Amino acid sequence: MPELRATLEAYRDRMAVLGHLVRLVALSLELDEDYFDEGFQDHVITTRLLHYPPQDGVGEGNELGAGAHTDWGLITRLYQDEVGGLEVLNADGEWVRAPHIPGTFVVNLGDLVPKLTNGLYLSNTHRVLNTTGVRRYSVPTFFDLDYDHVVTAVPTVLDENEQPGPGITTGDHLAEMLRRTYAAS
Repeated sequence: MPELRATLEAYRDRMAVLGHLVRLVALSLELDEDYFDEGFQDHVITTRLLHYPPQDGVGEGNELGAGAHTDWGLITRLYQDEVGGLEVLNADGEWVRAPHIPGTFVVNLGDLVPKLTNGLYLSNTHRVLNTTGVRRYSVPTFFDLDYDHVVTAVPTVLDENEQPGPGITTGDHLAEMLRRTYAAS
């Protein structure tokens, strides 16, 4: 479907510009706005098209969708349709619906953010349950720093005499997450 490919690539390219939300993270950490720009020279961006079919007659807690997880990378921007279904685990351990708001995206922080912020910011656990009886569609776009960029805690989140822990490249982090997720038991 060449026409779909062209449309999807154009969407991904437009989203790539918006991936620099990491500049807001930098500012929130009292860093220069362009602090992370060096890691975005050849950044990794992935857009997925997801379909969640209706689930007639499925019991509570046994719905098809996406089980509880965190995103592996830096930042995710999610466009979801009016069906909704995204739920986020709050600090009290309760699942809270993230409603569809027309013209907006949901933004998730991924597992690289706690590494950059020395645990100050966390990646959020979320899941998808489609209990509506109709088809659900969503389009997540995952933004990661350059594959070879070394991720370590930024200076403003460290105590006076604290040194950052050993860094890890974005590529090694993603490979480790794949290994953990898909390793044979």
